[in-house]
Amino acid sequence: MLHIEYVCTGNNGRSPMVETIAKAYVSESGLQDIVVVSSSGSGLNALFQPSGDAAKMEKLSFISLGLHNRVYGSNVVNSSDVVNPAIRSPYKTMATSVLDKGLAANDDDVQICLDFLIWAEGIFRNMALANIGLMANGTYHTPTEPRGDVNVVLPMAHSNVVQVRAIYEGSRFAPPHIEALNQYVQMEGDVPNPFCQLLPAYEQCRDYLMVAVPKTIDRAVREILG
Repeated sequence: MLHIEYVCTGNNGRSPMVETIAKAYVSESGLQDIVVVSSSGSGLNALFQPSGDAAKMEKLSFISLGLHNRVYGSNVVNSSDVVNPAIRSPYKTMATSVLDKGLAANDDDVQICLDFLIWAEGIFRNMALANIGLMANGTYHTPTEPRGDVNVVLPMAHSNVVQVRAIYEGSRFAPPHIEALNQYVQMEGDVPNPFCQLLPAYEQCRDYLMVAVPKTIDRAVREILG
């Protein structure tokens, strides 16, 4: 049995999209009895959870990006930037307020604004997949943890590679093959991160992954299962 784990930072956008595409490819290729795919988020591991002002600054940076890219002002249901002027997003107002206050902003308000971005990402991810007839129905927001039943771990970015290697270091499990997804299939750079952006960014990431993901499975099957 071959187990491939795909890893991004928060296991909410890219890696769930990869997992969904990979499962579809495994099924279409008749490999479901010999290939297992899963996903996780290296940034969710306890080793990489910031605290105090550092955690708040990280959240504020995401909120700033989401506000800049008009995620708070968008109609998430239809992914349009055009919103009925009679409907004012309370999240946009709150996001503007917490950024004005910076570290002095109310912690609950900051978390609410971040939770909106995470919720919107799930919506955009699902829409991008649904538009090609796929459905994300896995268990997400799962921290990357050392395990002994994984053969290959393919993080979305080189920063995730560093985190995954640190997670396995000193654990009781021998590290599996850990390599950035693009590097594994001889593509340049990192998988594009659509977080804090609108639907088109998720569609572009999806199209990119539709090319890259089958190559990861083909190589792993060829090299590990022979």
